[in-house]
Amino acid sequence: REYLLALRDARAHADLICPYFYPSARLLRALHRAARRGVRIRLLLQGRFDYRLAEMAARALYADLLQRGVRIFEYRAAFLHAKVAQVDGHWCPVGSSNLDPTSLVLNLEANVVAWDRGLADRVRHAFDEALVGAEEIHPTTWLPGSQGLRGWLRRALVGWLAQVYLRAAGGGPY
Repeated sequence: REYLLALRDARAHADLICPYFYPSARLLRALHRAARRGVRIRLLLQGRFDYRLAEMAARALYADLLQRGVRIFEYRAAFLHAKVAQVDGHWCPVGSSNLDPTSLVLNLEANVVAWDRGLADRVRHAFDEALVGAEEIHPTTWLPGSQGLRGWLRRALVGWLAQVYLRAAGGGPY
C-alpha cells in the first residue's frame, strides 16, 4: 500500500531495488501511471538468479515496463539482497519484503518507511554506485524477442505458475 501511495504521488523520480520482482497488477499499474506522468523510474533487479521461476517472472514483465519508459538494470556483481527504494528524494522504505507474491502474501516481512531527505539521498547515491555492477536492459535488444504470441505465452505461463504456487502454499488468489 505504501508503494502504491508513493508512486501515485511521485512527481520526479523513483528508484526501486529489489531482488525478486513480480509485483501485483495494482503495483504495475502504479508504475505505468507514474512513467506516463513523466516520472523517471529506475529498477535495480537481480541479475544472478538462484531460482529459475523468479527469473522468468521478473523478465516476463520487462517488455511492458521498457515500452513505458521504465529503465531496468540487472545487478550482476553478486547476488542482490537489498530491498529499498526512494521516491522524489524524501520517501524511503527499507526492509525485508521483495515485490513478489511470496513476500507480499506468504512470508512474514517487515519494512520501515521513512520520510527523510538524507536517507533518500543516500539510497539514490547507493543506487548510482550499484550501477557499476549492473547491466542495463535496453529496449532495442530486449523488446524484439518478447513481442507477439511467444512473449504472450511466456507471460501467461509465468502467471499461471505463480497462481499454482501461491494456492499450493496457502496464499489464495493474488
